[in-house]
Amino acid sequence: MRSLCRILLAVVFLTTAAVPLCAVTFHPGTYKLEWKIPQTKTGYEATSEISALLDVMEAREKQGYVGLVSSKCLSGKVGNLRIILDESKGDGKGYDVAYLFSSDIDGGDEPLDLSTVVNIPLMLDPRMKEEGAEMWEGFQMLVSDPKQTYAIDLTFGEEGSQITKKAEVDVSINIMESDEPDIPDINFASINIKGAWTGKIKTSEGDMDVILVDMNENGTFNDKFSVVEDEEYGGYPQPGDALYLGTAVPDMPKPDEYTHLIYLGKAASYDGKLYEIETSKTGDSLTIKPYSGDTGKLKIETVDGNNKPVDCPFIVVYSDNTAVFTEGGGEIVLLPGKYKCEFATLRPKQEGPVERQFSLDVTIDNPVVIEKDKTVVLKIGGPMTVGIDSESDVIEARRGEDLYISLVFTVGENTVSNIGIDRNAQVVILDAKGNELVSGESSFG
Repeated sequence: MRSLCRILLAVVFLTTAAVPLCAVTFHPGTYKLEWKIPQTKTGYEATSEISALLDVMEAREKQGYVGLVSSKCLSGKVGNLRIILDESKGDGKGYDVAYLFSSDIDGGDEPLDLSTVVNIPLMLDPRMKEEGAEMWEGFQMLVSDPKQTYAIDLTFGEEGSQITKKAEVDVSINIMESDEPDIPDINFASINIKGAWTGKIKTSEGDMDVILVDMNENGTFNDKFSVVEDEEYGGYPQPGDALYLGTAVPDMPKPDEYTHLIYLGKAASYDGKLYEIETSKTGDSLTIKPYSGDTGKLKIETVDGNNKPVDCPFIVVYSDNTAVFTEGGGEIVLLPGKYKCEFATLRPKQEGPVERQFSLDVTIDNPVVIEKDKTVVLKIGGPMTVGIDSESDVIEARRGEDLYISLVFTVGENTVSNIGIDRNAQVVILDAKGNELVSGESSFG
């Protein structure tokens, strides 16, 4: 099953301020934003990262471009950006250049001259030159020169009302060649885009910094959160665009810092209140007003194995049109509808620094339905149990063959997906008479 945290938290690298000490209320109004490229080289503020799968270009596709050399050029598209990899020194010499450009200029009547778009030289990732490089057989990592800056023009909005701004980009490429005929190569590019709309909004506690990011990189800044139906997974969350609130810091965000992230949707939740937030397609303004429609409440109770309350520093709740990152248990005000409370962190009370404390990340499979003016209670946690992830009650082991057993850890009715410290479970397998056959360790999740 696709995890909301894996999908939502991995699509952007951007950090936010510490949790405010006082309850914050947004002042309604329309606020103008300014396009900025972050000046720091160490942080991720006003930065988003997107990934594109790369496929070998067909001969007909290559005819749309001037300047390609290799017979195995790779191409991929994400949002309104296209990236093409070429072996400029000839077939088999290795991919050494990436062409990056807006897909708006792609597919014209005349072939596109790639010398007119952003040319990014590629180099072998230094990590592949370190000791143990023999482990990389069939796998190659390429990166742009971190000492260089590559600028690209990004066009925002719809035709007739578009604006163009400069952004800075760097790329990393993963090439995974398969030696099995029935297993395809897996190649993808990660594109790091530095630039976003920034400004300030008025709140009950003073002005607050905001950053508006075109998270899906499709050239508009007013895309709303949604859930995409999928036969295999039953539906998975699709981020639109997002607001970050507070002053950015130069580090990767911790889970509880995502409570300052707002995905645009039918309503936006912040500090226990709901708002309607509308952004312009070009991204240069946003309008905030209190949400005035119907609401209900979700009351979250988190407990340990003895049914005693435990802290819940982070929880994710989403429906087909709203996503909420929130801290702690208690009550969450939500629009009526069916919600998935897919991810929560449980942390028992303990001494010592937080980063060294034991915690559990759990997934909650059963949806909850929020009704107008009603409160629904969701209990998370309980005694831990362990089971074997197998469709059969019988597991056969054959002499001389390796046997892999997948374990499932649960707390109450919730599946453990991770633990917050570097610790494994000790596993002992016994025969029918209670004699030890083998012992070892298993990771959680």
